[in-house]
Amino acid sequence: MTLVRWHRARNMHAIQHEMSRLVNEFFRGGMQDKGARKQGSWTPAVDMHEGDEAFTLTAELPGFAKDDVQVEIKGNRLTLKGERKRETDVQETQYHRVERVYGAFERSIRLPAVVDADKAKAIFKDGVLKLMLPKAEEAKPKPISITA
Repeated sequence: MTLVRWHRARNMHAIQHEMSRLVNEFFRGGMQDKGARKQGSWTPAVDMHEGDEAFTLTAELPGFAKDDVQVEIKGNRLTLKGERKRETDVQETQYHRVERVYGAFERSIRLPAVVDADKAKAIFKDGVLKLMLPKAEEAKPKPISITA
């Protein structure tokens, strides 16, 4: 048997890492077993910010092509849909680790204001989808003149 000297910083880092993993799993909807991860249950990360004239939404979709993603606006709801397919050229028995998530996703986001869907633009480059969503005229700020 070998004795290993206890090192506080190294051991605390390991505990902190494990606690972060547990909290992340909890907020993602519970602990996933191997079968659930293989089936795929994920949503792309998105950022959205607002300017005076439009909203801009950026979604990370690594490994996707532009034809693999559908974008729809209905009312004040934006929906992203797609599917990441598993590579079929590798046999299941050859895997030593499977950490990437596969399967279909659908993400629906409530927009803070009505947008003009006819003027919306989408750019897909290097696995990043960028949507420019111009605000509808009724959603744009309007100056009000003040009289005496």
